[in-house]
Amino acid sequence: MTKRIDLDQFNEITKGKWEVIETPGGRIDIGVKVGSCAHQPVITFTEKMSKVAKLIPRDVADMNAIASVPELIAELKRCYELIDELETPSHEDERYPEPDERTPPNTTRAGADWPSGPRM
Repeated sequence: MTKRIDLDQFNEITKGKWEVIETPGGRIDIGVKVGSCAHQPVITFTEKMSKVAKLIPRDVADMNAIASVPELIAELKRCYELIDELETPSHEDERYPEPDERTPPNTTRAGADWPSGPRM
């Protein structure tokens, strides 16, 4: 099994949907909107830095990536849970029948006395 990222280290990140927020003063904050006209910043870009960053596609992509961190962590957690479930299936789970439940008994299978193909 490959080494996994320890997702517990992110348990205390700012809760809520992170967004790239352009402030009236010209700054860019990445944070969580609180109500219609307030927000809780996680990262703040100064006005000068914001003007430059908005013009560079890589910087815009980086800001969007940072804003996606909580969603990416949640999705990775779901993937880890699914992998765990697939790697250790419950034998009581109907999706994972015992081998003898999947293989019909010999009495229902075609034997040597059955024709092997169409008659000519």
